[in-house]
Amino acid sequence: MDANIVIEGIRNEIRAHRFWYIIEGIFFLIMGTLAILLPNITAITSTFLLGALLFFGGILQISTFFRYPRRRWKDLSALLFVVAGFIIAFVPMVGFITLAILIATVLILESLFEIIFSLAFKPFPGWKWMMFSGIVTLSLAIIILIDFPDTTILFLALAVGLNMGLYGMSILLLVFGKDR
Repeated sequence: MDANIVIEGIRNEIRAHRFWYIIEGIFFLIMGTLAILLPNITAITSTFLLGALLFFGGILQISTFFRYPRRRWKDLSALLFVVAGFIIAFVPMVGFITLAILIATVLILESLFEIIFSLAFKPFPGWKWMMFSGIVTLSLAIIILIDFPDTTILFLALAVGLNMGLYGMSILLLVFGKDR
């Protein structure tokens, strides 16, 4: 496949859905700013949400037990989800440590995707910002892991907020064709 065909396809995609790319960029920019400005709320909300998702996932697994009683192994999985979800949601320090590991893992994956995507967008203005965002995000994830478990709520909120804000900015710069 010719590189020019791929580049033109990406240009057409950005032009065709420009409005939604702008909305996405603004949304992530705002959410990143809020995550940085409200670190305690960011940490508490994220921890509680993770716990609630696990808890209700376990409840859902338990509900399927009654339909398929032969699958006893699901009982253990469901029980693990319910207990882990409850502990993460309602025992803040355990939830916070779990959240730190989860956020570091997500940030590493996100940064690698951003770096790879930035190389795909290299012919476009603004690709450098996407690369910059990926490198900063990877650096923040590494700092979380190196400083673990002493990573503070403020740093986790800063890492998540910077990731979201830089991603939003890189999308907006890509759409508006700015390279500086």
